[in-house]
Amino acid sequence: MLKVLISLGKSFYQAFPDLGDWLREEGIQVTEQVSADQEPSREQRKSLLRDVQIYIVGVDRVDEEIMDAAPDLKLIIKHGAGYDNIDLEAAKKRGIAVTYAKGENAQSVAELTMGLILAACRGIARGDREVHNQVWNLFMGCELSGKNLGLIGYGNIGRRVAKIARGFGMKVYACDPWVSGEELKREEVYPADFETLLETADFLSLHIPVTETTRHLINEEAFQRMKASAYLINTARGELVDEAALKKALKEGQIRGAAVDVFQKEPPDPSLALLKEAVFTPHLGACTVDSARRLSFISFENVMNFINQRPLKNRLV
Repeated sequence: MLKVLISLGKSFYQAFPDLGDWLREEGIQVTEQVSADQEPSREQRKSLLRDVQIYIVGVDRVDEEIMDAAPDLKLIIKHGAGYDNIDLEAAKKRGIAVTYAKGENAQSVAELTMGLILAACRGIARGDREVHNQVWNLFMGCELSGKNLGLIGYGNIGRRVAKIARGFGMKVYACDPWVSGEELKREEVYPADFETLLETADFLSLHIPVTETTRHLINEEAFQRMKASAYLINTARGELVDEAALKKALKEGQIRGAAVDVFQKEPPDPSLALLKEAVFTPHLGACTVDSARRLSFISFENVMNFINQRPLKNRLV
């Protein structure tokens, strides 16, 4: 009997828990590791994977050690769009196919991005905390209309952010080597290079994967080039930002604020919580019922494609 391990965050899986039932209805043996929002221990996962053929995974690190503990593993299905937690080369060496859910959570992440922009520049999160603590202080923010939004990355999420931001009257600029200037202009987005975005953006928003080139792309030098009135928004990957440099930039007033949904380590360093100039959320980008439903559909579809020897959708390896 085919065996599948589903390892997802508790809150995310409970939002749309039908995936396991759909698979069982097809006669598949399913184990669900969905008891917490944090990554389970390596030893626990290695034990669960011992005789599994398909691994449906959220944020768990899937490296050579994990794969070697699963000699029967044939397919890893990333239940999400970002696949930097999976060692693709290791999978390729072992003949393990890997798929991901390209674009399925893009709208949810884009909407959160705009929510964080508003929360940062209007003090929404701070105001909520203070009123709950029976403190009544007014503080000044800024309008979005007429402000420069710089997008680093113009893929599925960046495009949606641009569309929403234009509705607020923002001027949208984007830097993406894979998108031509002509295409950007057709979508009412101004092409710009990385240095120009750093120097001119009122809001700098990250929408790229982590690679050797992009790791700590936003570092101390980058913060020094940004406007003192600028905000950094990160709903992509925590490793894009040097968190020590972020703390320094906020404490020294190199930028006005930040709104961050992703961190180098999750949960993050507690010292970040002391930064009043920042809004932090616990990796909520894809956490909508709508996104959870779409991700479950595509994960189920690829399990069935595997069983019926059909081409896998969004195959990486």
